[in-house]
Amino acid sequence: MNTEERIRHHLEQTTAPLRAPDRLDRVMAEGRRRKMRNRAAGVLGAAALLAAAVGVLGALQPATPQVADTSSPTSLPPDQVTSVPATTVPVVDSALGVVVAGPEGIEVLDANGSSQLHLTSPDPYGEIAVAYPDGRGGLVYQHATTPLPWEPQSILWLRAGSESPSVLTAAPEGGSLVIVGTAHTEEGPVLYYLQQSPGEADPEVRLLATNLDRGTTTEVTSLGGRDVTAGGNIAALMDRSDLSCTQVTFVDISGSEVESPLSDECLNVATGVAVSANGNTAAFLNGGQLVVRVIATGEVVLEREIPGAYMVTGGQGGWAVRTEEETVLIGSDGSLSSLPPVQVGTVVPFAVPFELSESARLGPETEETGLPCTPTSGDLVDQDLPAPVAETRQQLFELASACDYEGLAAIVEAHGANFTFGDNSDPVEHWVREGRSGEEPLSLLARLLQTEPAYEAESGRWVWPAVFLDPSDEAAWEQVGEFYDPELAELMRDAGEYLGHRVGIGDDGQWMFYVAGD
Repeated sequence: MNTEERIRHHLEQTTAPLRAPDRLDRVMAEGRRRKMRNRAAGVLGAAALLAAAVGVLGALQPATPQVADTSSPTSLPPDQVTSVPATTVPVVDSALGVVVAGPEGIEVLDANGSSQLHLTSPDPYGEIAVAYPDGRGGLVYQHATTPLPWEPQSILWLRAGSESPSVLTAAPEGGSLVIVGTAHTEEGPVLYYLQQSPGEADPEVRLLATNLDRGTTTEVTSLGGRDVTAGGNIAALMDRSDLSCTQVTFVDISGSEVESPLSDECLNVATGVAVSANGNTAAFLNGGQLVVRVIATGEVVLEREIPGAYMVTGGQGGWAVRTEEETVLIGSDGSLSSLPPVQVGTVVPFAVPFELSESARLGPETEETGLPCTPTSGDLVDQDLPAPVAETRQQLFELASACDYEGLAAIVEAHGANFTFGDNSDPVEHWVREGRSGEEPLSLLARLLQTEPAYEAESGRWVWPAVFLDPSDEAAWEQVGEFYDPELAELMRDAGEYLGHRVGIGDDGQWMFYVAGD
C-alpha cells in the first residue's frame, strides 16, 4: 500500500463529517492515476497488479487472470449483438511450454519444466510484472518498476532476433497501462491492454487492442466496473457487482456484444475466467474445478479437477492452472504436465518457439539505467539538537541531497531503520519504485530534514516534521504545505493527523525510521 493509499484508507474513516462526498476522491485522483501498484501478490499473481492499478474486487476473485474497475457499468444496445465467428486460427494440439514473469525476470520453461531461456534486467529494475509471447517468436512485457529512460508502465516489445526491446506503447501523462494478454486472430497477433486515462476521481478504464503486425490500435470497450480477459477477437467482461450472480458478457474486437449461452448463466463471484488465445473457448475455474466451454454453443470440451487451483491463464498452447504446489499445463488436446509452482508474477502457455538473440536483454541498451532523483540544493540550517542527532541528520541530508541511494541503504542496514510498513524489499528497490511512481523519496527526505522537528520524550526520539507529533502546530502545517499537495495537506489538517512521510532519529543518533502512512 503506497503513501496516498495509506492516507486515503485512514482519512476515509475520520473525515467523512468534514468534507463533501467527492472531496477526498478529487484530492487523491492525481496520485491514483499515476501510481499503479507493481508488485503482484503471491496468490493473486497478475490479478493483484491489475486490481491495484484500477481498484477492484481483488480479494473476492483470486482466480481471475486480469482485473479492472472503474465506475458505473455501460451496456451495449441490442442491435449490436453478433454471433461468435467461426474458427479462424488452427487449434494447436500440444503446449510447448510456459512463459514465467516474476522477480527474477522472464523464464521460458518447456512442457517438462526445463528452463530453455532466462532473461533479466539490471537491478533495481529486475522484476517483471507480466510477460506474454507475441506469437512471432518474441515477447511483450512490463517491468514491475520501469527503468529509466522509459516512461513508467511502458509496454515493451522484445522482437524475434532483437537484442534490446523497444517501447510498444507508453501510458498517457497521468494515466496508466496494464497488459491483459496477447491473442491470435486471422489478421495477426493482437495485444490487449487496459488504459486508464487522466480524469477526475473515477477515470475511465478502456480496453484497447493493438495488431502487432499492422501497428494499428482499436478501442474495444470501456470496462465500467468489470474485469476482463481476452483472446482471438473476443473479450469476456465479468460483472461481479452482484455477489450472488457474476455474469459474463462477450464482445468482439469492435466492441459489439457477442451472443453466447454462457452470458445467461450465474457464476460464483470467485470464479476465474480466461478466454483461449483463438477466442473460441473460455475456461472457468472455481473451487479447483476447471471447465472449458465453447463460447458460441456452451458445449463443455474439457473438465479437470485440480485441487487447490486458484488461477487459470489461456495461451496458444493451452491452459496454465496454478496451485501452491505446482503449475498444471494443459494442452489443447487435454494432455497434462506438472511444472514448478509460481507464487508471484504471470504464467502463460505458448506454442510458437521463441527466436530471441543470445544477447537479448529486457532492460535498456546500457546497464547504467539511472535512478529517479533530483539533487537537492541548499544548506541545512542548524537546529537545537543533541550532537549525535545533529550528526545523523547532517549525514542523511547530505546523502539524500546527492541522491546517494546506496549510502542511505547502508545506514538503514547499520541502524536498523524502518523504511516501509510490511514491505521487506531492499530499500533501494523500494525507493526507486516510489520514485518511478511519482514520489522522489530521497528529495523528500532532504526537504523534511529542513523542517522544524518535534521531540517525543517518552521514546527519546526527534521527528521531522513536527506536525506528526503535534497536529495542533499551525506553523508546522504551513511547512508541510510547502512540499505536499496543498489540498492533501489541508485534508490531513482537517482530520487532525499527519500521515505523510516522516523521519525519526533517536537521542543516541540512531536513524529509527523514514516511513509514511499509519
